[in-house]
Amino acid sequence: MKPRTGEFGDTEWSILKTCFEQDMLTVKDVQNALNKEKYHSYMTVKTIMDRLVDKKILQRGKIGPVYVYTSLTQGKAIITKAIDEFLDLVLDNSIEPLLAHIVKHHDKYKIDSTELKKIVDSIDED
Repeated sequence: MKPRTGEFGDTEWSILKTCFEQDMLTVKDVQNALNKEKYHSYMTVKTIMDRLVDKKILQRGKIGPVYVYTSLTQGKAIITKAIDEFLDLVLDNSIEPLLAHIVKHHDKYKIDSTELKKIVDSIDED
């Protein structure tokens, strides 16, 4: 059984986002990317990446003496799943509270109003 995306911690999400950006990464590559924001030890990053392998989110292979990791799922797919789970578990599949929050706090979020209008317009077309 695959884990619910809500079961991922902050560091796991950071690692996943890094892995979604590139095909093959070493633990050191991921550690360097994460340490731009906040320090993470090599062993912490390795342990979390190995857990993501166990959860069948990442795949580990070997090139020479070095382990490389690749994502088994596309970033959009796992983010979509996380959104679906949040809407189901927290908001009982009601999107209005989420939209109201985003509009009320729009200064906190990266919002392209033109793109948002296109998305809303596409709802009317369906």
